[in-house]
Amino acid sequence: MMYSQKCTITRMVTSKGERNRPAQSSLILGPFPCATSRPGRSWKNYDQGAPLAEITVDLVLYGAVSLDIKAGDVVEVDGEKYIASHPYRPRNHHTECGLRLERSV
Repeated sequence: MMYSQKCTITRMVTSKGERNRPAQSSLILGPFPCATSRPGRSWKNYDQGAPLAEITVDLVLYGAVSLDIKAGDVVEVDGEKYIASHPYRPRNHHTECGLRLERSV
């Protein structure tokens, strides 16, 4: 598969901080070569609510099998930030992961 895009992964990490209190920090991984595609016909959803509209876009991220991605990571591809779902590695050949972009307008 041709990986024509780059992605950067941001993960929130909790560690012990001052006085053994939890401290959150962000871990930035990448950039990694990747490719994205639409999973099917219903890849874009538009819901009109009161007073805002919700727009969601679902994509599939493809990357190398060594791509370190977990559910809940923030993945930036081509300037857009997506939330990652659980990764899947078919036959340990490559990594597939669902991405979701949510916006309110």
